[in-house]
Amino acid sequence: MPVSLEVIQAAGNVVECRMMVEISKEQIATEVEDKLKELARTSKIKGFRQGKVPLRIIDQKFGQWVRQEVVGRLIEQSFQDSLQQKNLQPLGPPAIQIEGDAIHLEQGIFYTAIFTAIAPDGLQTLNSSTSEPALEINDIPLFASSSDNVTSQDIDISTGMPIIEIDGLRLDQPLTDGFISSATIRPQQGGFNVEDPLSNIPFFTAPVQTSASELPVQFGELILENAKEPIFTLSSNEQSPIRFTDPTLEPTFTLFSEKKTLLVDKLTVEKWAAEVTENDVETMLNRLRQQRQIWDTIDTTAQTGDRMVVDLVGTINGEPFKNNEIRQLSLVLGDDQFLRLPTFEASLIGMRAGEQKMVDVSVPHDHYNLEFAGKDIQFSVQVYSIARPRLPELNAEFAKMLGVEDGRLEALRQGTWETMNAQLQEVMGYRLRQQVLSALLKANPLEAPSSLVEQESEYLLQQALRETPTHRQMKLTAEMFIKEAEKRIQLGLLVVRLAKDYNIQIGAEEMRQRVEKIALAYENSDDIINQYYADPKRLGEIYSLLLEEQVTSWLLDRARVIEKKTDFYTVMNS
Repeated sequence: MPVSLEVIQAAGNVVECRMMVEISKEQIATEVEDKLKELARTSKIKGFRQGKVPLRIIDQKFGQWVRQEVVGRLIEQSFQDSLQQKNLQPLGPPAIQIEGDAIHLEQGIFYTAIFTAIAPDGLQTLNSSTSEPALEINDIPLFASSSDNVTSQDIDISTGMPIIEIDGLRLDQPLTDGFISSATIRPQQGGFNVEDPLSNIPFFTAPVQTSASELPVQFGELILENAKEPIFTLSSNEQSPIRFTDPTLEPTFTLFSEKKTLLVDKLTVEKWAAEVTENDVETMLNRLRQQRQIWDTIDTTAQTGDRMVVDLVGTINGEPFKNNEIRQLSLVLGDDQFLRLPTFEASLIGMRAGEQKMVDVSVPHDHYNLEFAGKDIQFSVQVYSIARPRLPELNAEFAKMLGVEDGRLEALRQGTWETMNAQLQEVMGYRLRQQVLSALLKANPLEAPSSLVEQESEYLLQQALRETPTHRQMKLTAEMFIKEAEKRIQLGLLVVRLAKDYNIQIGAEEMRQRVEKIALAYENSDDIINQYYADPKRLGEIYSLLLEEQVTSWLLDRARVIEKKTDFYTVMNS
């Protein structure tokens, strides 16, 4: 049953794959014959005694159905066997396309299955183009070299073997456990690049004070010096530099990973302990009343907290600027929402509906709007109306407004407590996980690859731009997110390393449950689930989150936990 597998796209350990499987005509014929013989023994056909029906009669009567049933079963069986062989956990049914005649089967069956799955062992296990068993890492000496006859013909790179390429000479070498499972070393001017073969992302560059055709013994030391946290070491078993200028030369060198035991026991973490009290619930109900306050139109002068509807016309040095007129602008005095200029709204206090006034505003030099920064603006203000807020009564009508059908205040308070408690547990749980991860990083500092940090900081910038109001986006740059990006990459490396070292895995069922939980927040939950399963990137984010939760839970069981008493609003405002 020859099988080939192609990774279409990947997000962490979640991959979308295209699997090509061939089922031979001999295998199909054997299965069909066995099924026909079984039917011949059990079928009752007029004119024949049971068990004595000729096979050709059975074939004429049931052959087409049997062949379809056999093909379907063999496809299902071969697909599951292939998943098991590659250690893949499917996240949904595959899309299968059959090539060939599924009825007559003279040439066998060749089918393609496209599916999304979890690859717990990482992407390096998925690059094989054949179903022939690959050589396991443990079957190869820890220190292998070309003189040991370990070459690209002997090793399937899907086992995680790194590729060494220097001046066109290529050798495959084994790599023991480390932060990465494989790498490519490529010569460049002034040094060598060490790259991830799946994404071609450089992990770091090691400068070499010699030509690209010469590899000195000290190269391994240079890698350690530049990487700070060693990923692997490359060294020569000769006392003189290895030269690659002769294409017929078979140099001998060794590649091995720097195995470092992570410190995971007795990490010290602080755990917040808080509960939702009756006073907390009453405070929350008052906040809910404020959110649903009633606005009563008034004829008196405006004061802080009142809502004012105005027309504005602005000028700078007597000249209008772009978009200088605003009609029917609603302002709550004291919120300072208009251009983030407190002095402007303060100037409106004391005005009445129907009044007009000129307001002068000096804009600070560090204002976010560069067009206005450091300038004096004159606004003509025309007041249309003024309204004052009034809180609704805490009664049955208010309870019904919040979804309590029978209007009982006891039910409102209980529902409010349950919502607040769920939020409290979620925030405290998240903070505890961050405490655990910070303690892990403090105990196991490592250097984050600069290229990955740059990518992550750019990702965080784009995320912030989507979530930030337009008027504040001008100040955002990728450099602002460098430290956060560096920490995220460092923690990502540590989490993956721990999961591998201690066999912490995420199953398809856990993925399904989390996706369904997310989908429950939407009315079209089925559509949301389908969208997730159609997008490996989103599934990859779910996988990474679940893996982080599992790893932090595992670490927490071994940690020294210091409990700190606090209260609901301190936690929620942190």
